[in-house]
Amino acid sequence: MIEIHVTTHSRDTALKLAQDALNERLAACANIIDQVTALYWWEGQIAHEKEALVIFKTSKARVDALTAFLNDNHDYDLPAITRHEHVIPTEDYARWVEEETKAQE
Repeated sequence: MIEIHVTTHSRDTALKLAQDALNERLAACANIIDQVTALYWWEGQIAHEKEALVIFKTSKARVDALTAFLNDNHDYDLPAITRHEHVIPTEDYARWVEEETKAQE
């Protein structure tokens, strides 16, 4: 199992990305944490923003497709998409993620 984290400018955007990714079976689960404070360098200044964080749980087989989907559908010029491969879930949870991210026939 791999986690993909991505921030968005709003909860609504996070919900849409999560719902669309799940509909495509690119992830088995998405958790949304609203009102995350982000501080970052942008155009020579430190920006302060409120964002929503989406944590996707996906399989190794679908991680590249999920990353491409997020890049293609995100409204930021440079979305912060991070991959976390050293997540150690329980065997049952990992099996569920694998099953739920299989392409549906």
